[in-house]
Amino acid sequence: PHPHLVFIDLSLPDCHGTDVVRALRQDPRTRDVPVVALSASVMTADKERAAEAGCVEFIEKPVTPETMIAVVRRVLATLGERADELTRLGACFAVNISGQSLGDQDFCAFLEAELRQSRLPARLLTFELTETAAVANIVRAESLIRRLRELGFGVALDDFGRGLSSFANLKNLQLD
Repeated sequence: PHPHLVFIDLSLPDCHGTDVVRALRQDPRTRDVPVVALSASVMTADKERAAEAGCVEFIEKPVTPETMIAVVRRVLATLGERADELTRLGACFAVNISGQSLGDQDFCAFLEAELRQSRLPARLLTFELTETAAVANIVRAESLIRRLRELGFGVALDDFGRGLSSFANLKNLQLD
């Protein structure tokens, strides 16, 4: 089996995401799989580099709570339209929650309400919080993790070990 769609962050720990895209394009099994680049960078050169590597789309990462709200609604609606097919395929999408969104006191309630309304199968989504954001907003992170897990969604820690937080600060978070 091979992926039907690939989302790739251009900022990877050991290489640039376009290096991975080029490798995908050289493999006959993944040559024609659409690849969508994600980046917090809005520089024209990054968009051009992604297109040259073979990405079909370039999405700027959400950086404001307002943008994140619009993205959440759009993603949940799109997934809802294809939930049965995606479930049959065993798909699972990781959704990064920005530190800025986590810091917004209304965001947790908004996300919970949108997820309840969407009625998406929980196995379709796993939410990711960066280590730095989780520690900087530990009370909100704990609340959001608890709410998401009560709804059946997975929660993971992104970029673990890259920040300066100690394991003691993180060990009480109920992560998957």
